[in-house]
Amino acid sequence: MNARDKVLLVFGILMGVLYTLIGIALIFIPNFLADYSKNIKIGIGSVFIVYSFFRLYRSVIKYKLRNEN
Repeated sequence: MNARDKVLLVFGILMGVLYTLIGIALIFIPNFLADYSKNIKIGIGSVFIVYSFFRLYRSVIKYKLRNEN
């Protein structure tokens, strides 16, 4: 695994964690984007969390594929 692959792996994991934190903030912090209704914030937060799991899954799969070769 070269340096580029390591950077992309770390970046993918960090972005997955960031998306999770944004989703949690949207759902549980009432003052975060207070202009939107609660239902919209829950919906958008849920989408962020689901996308973060996809992003983390994809990063792990790419890491495993690169280490097999």
